[in-house]
Amino acid sequence: MISVYQYLMRVLYRLAYRLMRLWWKIRHPTTHGAAIALWHDDALLMVRTSYRPGYALPGGFANPAKDSRLEAIRECMEEVKIDCSGLELVLAWHGDIAFEDRCDRLSIWEGQVSRKPALEIDHTEIIWAGWIPLQLALDSCDGPQYRQYLQQKAAK
Repeated sequence: MISVYQYLMRVLYRLAYRLMRLWWKIRHPTTHGAAIALWHDDALLMVRTSYRPGYALPGGFANPAKDSRLEAIRECMEEVKIDCSGLELVLAWHGDIAFEDRCDRLSIWEGQVSRKPALEIDHTEIIWAGWIPLQLALDSCDGPQYRQYLQQKAAK
């Protein structure tokens, strides 16, 4: 059961997301993002937000003036409380994709962990986090950028 605070925060996230979509429809901006694809064996860490369907990688909007790797590490810490700063992360995918009336410029940093770290979520923005196999991730990911990355991964 979620608290009243968590419920209200989810409502605010959904409202903010809808307002952003409206702004994107009007302005057609270029947005910048950074995400982490964290693997344990053949399972990928994915999250589900309170305002979008499907699964995504831990990540989010990034300041284009900052290092996208550091932005991805920050997002992972914010969303699932995993400190990836000591991991060897490689740039696994970078590109621009027309998505949701904007040009989404995303960098996906990839790393491996030998054991699954504990996950901690706030149940407001992030409502679920867990490890899922590649094919399930590919079938249920939310966004063409993640799909392209996962398709490349599956082809190897």
